[in-house]
Amino acid sequence: MMVTRLVIINAVVFLLLFNQVVHKVPDQRTENYSYKVENPNDNSQSFALKYLGLHEGLFFTNWEVWQAVTYGFLHGGWLHLFFNMLVLWFFGREVENIYGRYKFLGFYLSSIALSGIIGSYAQEFINILSQPNKASAPIIGASGAVYAVMILYVCLFPRRILYLYFVLPVPAWALAVFLIVLGFFGMFGGSEIAHSVHRAGGACGLIYVKTGWDLSRCIPKRKQFQ
Repeated sequence: MMVTRLVIINAVVFLLLFNQVVHKVPDQRTENYSYKVENPNDNSQSFALKYLGLHEGLFFTNWEVWQAVTYGFLHGGWLHLFFNMLVLWFFGREVENIYGRYKFLGFYLSSIALSGIIGSYAQEFINILSQPNKASAPIIGASGAVYAVMILYVCLFPRRILYLYFVLPVPAWALAVFLIVLGFFGMFGGSEIAHSVHRAGGACGLIYVKTGWDLSRCIPKRKQFQ
């Protein structure tokens, strides 16, 4: 399945670029280390973050347009990768079964781009209002596209029973409302999580189920090369 391939690709990229995206930070309270994404103010940012992460001002001050897709394959830690891929695998399989692998891939990649671009500008606007002196870190992670897949799944199966935190049974629509509300307040909380990208990704899923934009024709199929 295409979902399985995407999970594998994300895992391989993470293993190859792990030291390029995160670095060890000593914990002063213990002798252990934690891993954090590099400081956006650090002039010695790695190649991966500098050229593959999504930076502010795309199409205006930043013309490295490939960042609109490449950022979605970088992750800032094992848990970041694990939960994104778990949600993608859980919801994406049934979505792919309905739309097919090529339509699903087109939807996934376009959701990465749209959620990243829209979400980054939305977050910039929020920062201007609430934290004007805050430096903007490059956006990384597949969360925007994963939210798009999840919301598309919820629109297709709104009454499907899911388990919140693997314990509390709730209908799919209620879980979506919970996550949207949680993320809305997170947008103004000053956290490093790109909540605006999540919201934009959810909007992509909703728009897709209503309009069904089809980018699969842009993806070469095997029979074209035979």
